[in-house]
Amino acid sequence: MRARYLLLLLLLVCRPAGAQQLPLKHYLLDAERFGFSGETHFVWQDRTGCLWVGHSLTGLKRYDGVRFDSFGPADGVPSTEVNAAVEDRDGHLWLYGPTGIVRSAEPLAYTRPRFTDSLPGGVHLPTVGGDEYRLMACDRSGRVWVGTARTGVIGFLPPTTPGGPWRVDTLRTWLGKTGSSARRVRGLVARQDGSLWVATEAGELLDYRLPADPAAPLPTEPVRRLSQADGLPGPKPRLLFETKAGRLFGSTQSGDLWLLTDGADAGHKPIRRVLRSAAVWDMAEDAAGDLWLAHVDGSVGLRELPTGRQPLDSTAWVAFSGADGLVSTSVTGLCADREGGLWLAHKAGLSHLPTGQAAARLLGRWALGDATPTLPAPLTAGGLTLAPDGRLLLGTLGGLIVLSPDSVGSGLPRFKQTARFTTADGLTNDAVRL
Repeated sequence: MRARYLLLLLLLVCRPAGAQQLPLKHYLLDAERFGFSGETHFVWQDRTGCLWVGHSLTGLKRYDGVRFDSFGPADGVPSTEVNAAVEDRDGHLWLYGPTGIVRSAEPLAYTRPRFTDSLPGGVHLPTVGGDEYRLMACDRSGRVWVGTARTGVIGFLPPTTPGGPWRVDTLRTWLGKTGSSARRVRGLVARQDGSLWVATEAGELLDYRLPADPAAPLPTEPVRRLSQADGLPGPKPRLLFETKAGRLFGSTQSGDLWLLTDGADAGHKPIRRVLRSAAVWDMAEDAAGDLWLAHVDGSVGLRELPTGRQPLDSTAWVAFSGADGLVSTSVTGLCADREGGLWLAHKAGLSHLPTGQAAARLLGRWALGDATPTLPAPLTAGGLTLAPDGRLLLGTLGGLIVLSPDSVGSGLPRFKQTARFTTADGLTNDAVRL
């Protein structure tokens, strides 16, 4: 009996072998329904769970799961074009676009925020315009960083005492260089180890080691400068992305994706190219640990690197095009939401790969461990959800089943049942639908 129920579970959640159709839900260019009438630049989720979406013509949108709200000059957002967003450690949302930088006056909540171009203490946010995407970051000490086209990286340093003023400083990316390309920032990431990495138009990767104390002086120059001589597979780096495991990826304008290895590979160069394709505009890592690439101007709009897939080369990536459910193969932004789903920003609007599909893809790829779950009978599909910590939650007529990754054994990770909850544990009904 147990084997029959396990087979039924796998049939419910697994895709047929070889099928790649993505069950995306689309929010397309439709000013009347969604307020979209231009290319979508980015999609980003805040701590309340709301999505922020930037467009080229209709400005900034916030999606609360029910409706899209628009933000403009009346809300303190001066431009119809917003290219980047970041949330600081206190919950304030920062926005960056061609007309400069603004910040929410209060920490984000479930009310409509108001934005301002000044900081507490009378510090005015500079009107440096940003025509690149994702050039904002918040480091672990609470500093907010903005990459610019002419003045390197601007840092906004939080107060060191309660009620104190913010300070503004600059990382001069052009020291020892001539020409405007050394001042133009193309990529920016605040890493988990406390460093800040910057990619410039001049073709360099700069590694700044930031002090843990926000009151300490900033470094005057990077500790490392990496270029094509160090394995960078192209003259113009742009996107920088760090995974949860601390691996640093980046891309070039010529369509190369690279990985920082620091000489761990044969050849002993710090950087290794892992993929050559259409230009990579964004990266994301979902709750299952899969990596996703957003491409523009090619036949392939999206690529996925499943967890554990080796070797890390072009054969490891799964490509998706219009035939697989994409309405546009020019994908400009990605966001892995906290519910386990994946959002795509593209030239036709916005698309969503649902949470349940991410969980089904994960269970379909992994094997169940030796401790086979004892599934209650009768088993009815009540939904499958991937929790942020990597566990699978399965709704049944006999309660809630919790399946956790099991590292015991060789090969790909496995699942084992670690908990089951019923009315005896406080549920109002044993029939659970997720």
